[in-house]
Amino acid sequence: MADHATAANVQPAPGPAPRTGRSRLLVLALLLPIAALLGIVAAAALVLATPAGSRLAIEWASARLQGALSVESLQGSAWSGLSAERVRWTDPALSIEIDDAQIRLDWSGLLRGALVFEQVHAGSLRVARPAASSPAALPASLGLLRPIEIRSLQIAKLTWREGPGPVIAAGPISASAFYNTGRYRIDALQAQASGVRLSEAQIELHDQAPFAIAARGRLAVEPAQSPLLDPALRARLPEESLILDIQAGGSLTHLQLAADARYAGARARAQWSGDPLAARVERPLEVSLDEIDSARFLQDAPRVLIAGTLRLRPADAVVEIDLSNGAPGRIDEQRLPVGRVRGELDWRDQRVSVTGLEISLGAAAQIRGSIRWGGAETLRLLSHELPAIDADLQVERLDLAELRAGWPASRIDASVRLERERLQVVLPDVFGDRKLAVSADVRLEGEQARVEKLEAILPYARVQLAGSVQLSGAQPFSIEGSLAGVDPKRVLEHLGLDAPAQAAGELNGEVQLRGALGGAPRVDARLALRESRIAGQRLTTSASASYRHDTRRMGVDARLDWGGNGLTLRGSVGASDDRLGIAARFDRPGLFDQRLSGNLRIDAELSGPLERVRLALKANSPRLAVAGAMTLADTELIVEAGDLRALAASLGAASGLRADQPAGNDPERRPDTAPPPVVARLAAREVQIAGERVQTLRAAI
Repeated sequence: MADHATAANVQPAPGPAPRTGRSRLLVLALLLPIAALLGIVAAAALVLATPAGSRLAIEWASARLQGALSVESLQGSAWSGLSAERVRWTDPALSIEIDDAQIRLDWSGLLRGALVFEQVHAGSLRVARPAASSPAALPASLGLLRPIEIRSLQIAKLTWREGPGPVIAAGPISASAFYNTGRYRIDALQAQASGVRLSEAQIELHDQAPFAIAARGRLAVEPAQSPLLDPALRARLPEESLILDIQAGGSLTHLQLAADARYAGARARAQWSGDPLAARVERPLEVSLDEIDSARFLQDAPRVLIAGTLRLRPADAVVEIDLSNGAPGRIDEQRLPVGRVRGELDWRDQRVSVTGLEISLGAAAQIRGSIRWGGAETLRLLSHELPAIDADLQVERLDLAELRAGWPASRIDASVRLERERLQVVLPDVFGDRKLAVSADVRLEGEQARVEKLEAILPYARVQLAGSVQLSGAQPFSIEGSLAGVDPKRVLEHLGLDAPAQAAGELNGEVQLRGALGGAPRVDARLALRESRIAGQRLTTSASASYRHDTRRMGVDARLDWGGNGLTLRGSVGASDDRLGIAARFDRPGLFDQRLSGNLRIDAELSGPLERVRLALKANSPRLAVAGAMTLADTELIVEAGDLRALAASLGAASGLRADQPAGNDPERRPDTAPPPVVARLAAREVQIAGERVQTLRAAI
């Protein structure tokens, strides 16, 4: 009985069969969602792998983006590669259009969690955005959801336009790019725009503010082939490339740039730093030039060896200039006499100004002042609209001999003021010897330059002129003026000639000049002296003269009266049938030389062309005496010369004035042609020499 009770209380142990069934159910419950997910992924992959599925996915994305994305003529699949005739993205902030778009993915990149583009190609990429009214604001991060790699990016043509501004075009462009671990990187970037080539470029950007950046690249351009330059300038440039190496560092809010440019042996370096997004400059752009030799890269130009710095201050649009020329020289040596140039160039509102200008010329000369030009105002000159120029310059210690060989040595101080069409020049001491001061006031009016006042002041003369000159056509001119206080003796001495004491005096009068400078030049001149005296004797003159370059004819009509002595010239000379008559009377020859007394009449005639002027002269004197030497009574002198120029050359050589030229040697006469003879006859009824009387004197040459 006891055994049966014990057996009844014992429970049977659980068997293995029920435990195995529950584990299978758990595994099955876990595998079913995974299988469903894999099925969905597989189904999506199968859908995307087909052209119809790819088009369906694009249409779904376009609908989700409310039409901002549109794709035309989609071909291929996401598995084999997609292509489209046109892809367009449009929203209020940005417009993008891509023609001939091609994309090929490398799906193996998904195994490492990256989206890999084997190739991205665009035949044309056009980007447009409205003009920004305020500086761009950067987000806190530029991070993407997953790593992205583009192994080959190619854009045949890229255009960018912001607001109504100009279109910027570039292409072709090629590069590779990727994003991973919080940074973007672009390698092997190459591009071309307007003949400028970018190569060896590399950019690395971190995606967290302040967005640290490191970039480098090389720009190359051939100026002799650049369409941006004037064809005449391109023809003078050497066939060499201008190379510009650029490096950037810092961040997008504190960008630092450095550039090194090389061209035809010349080198320049530049540095700049600032915030490009806020348009704030922390360090102005500074360009250093290392002895640039203009002869290396600009043909047929004066040689200069430039070194110095240019500093741009964008905040106030000012360029600080400090340049020196290491090889100054004269103009005739194909150099520039400029030693150094300093100043500040300001460019705003289409108006350029240079203030604080300092130019060193020669050994000690300086030019200081300011120049302004451009703006809305223009100057119409010679049928051209020119920019209006205002200038105020001071010139100190300028030696013309240092500018060009053959120019006179001088020490010029001058003040130059230009106000659009009006030019004012004051030279208080032209030659640095306090002997000449000049001031001029000139106005440019269309086709004409009007001299409102030209004044020259010397210790022995004062000249005032006014008139106008036409700047086009035959260039006719008309000038009138006055002479005051002219001392003939000091004028002759200033010219290096010996002047007798009796030449001292004072000349006052009016002068008038008319004619033309262009075409067939001609000049008509008039001179009238009033209230003039020489050696204390009154002098009056009324004279007119003319010259015609086309006929080489000169005409004169003049009368002079001085203390009883007179001179009359009337006629012309130049043509073979021209005659110029000269009549002189000397009733008081002692005014010329105190030893002379008596009277003398001279009648002469000049004829023939200017190259071969003939002279016929006849002089009569009832009585002419040289105190203590000789007395002549009833004297007649006749001189005939077939070539006055040859006679003057012979007399000059005989007197030693032209010792380098033999007597009678005219440079315009053929060596085998002898000069015409000179005939001179002298006859006097009575001659007294040193107290000895000779009844009759006759002589002939």
